[in-house]
Amino acid sequence: MDRFVPGWNHHRSLCETSRAEIEQAEQRLVQDLQALLAISLITLVTIIRPLRQLTRHADDIAKGYWHFIQSCDTSAQRQDEFGILIRTFNLMIETIRATHQELKDANACLEQKVSERTRELEEKNRQLERPSSTDGLTQISNRVKLDEQFQEQLQDAMVERADQALYWAKSEGRNRVLA
Repeated sequence: MDRFVPGWNHHRSLCETSRAEIEQAEQRLVQDLQALLAISLITLVTIIRPLRQLTRHADDIAKGYWHFIQSCDTSAQRQDEFGILIRTFNLMIETIRATHQELKDANACLEQKVSERTRELEEKNRQLERPSSTDGLTQISNRVKLDEQFQEQLQDAMVERADQALYWAKSEGRNRVLA
């Protein structure tokens, strides 16, 4: 027998309605999660990966590894802010490379000029040394040149004498070196 319980029918239809609403809510939740996953993947591909690549390249440039970096052309065709940033970054890398090459070329040119000037100065010094060490009238070595030659010969003689004394001491079988 059906007994009349106040609110029972109402409660029963509320439970049935709640089940339908729960199923709809579950479907909406699944759809929302799918949409969130899709948004996450799109964000990963369009924002996070290019940003990470730019960050890695910026770190490499800061460490001085700019010559190993290839252009960030993965997203350079984009027409948004990231595309502008990537194209600007690529331009910066190319400017650094061009400036570095210009510096290398300028350095090589300067080294060549220094080498040429050094040879010129050495030749001028040789030309100036000759008149300062010889008498202009007689073309005989002057006192300064004679003193230099004497010092050189004295040094040579001392070295030669030391070598002879060492040889003599060894040939006599002595254990001490004579100077």
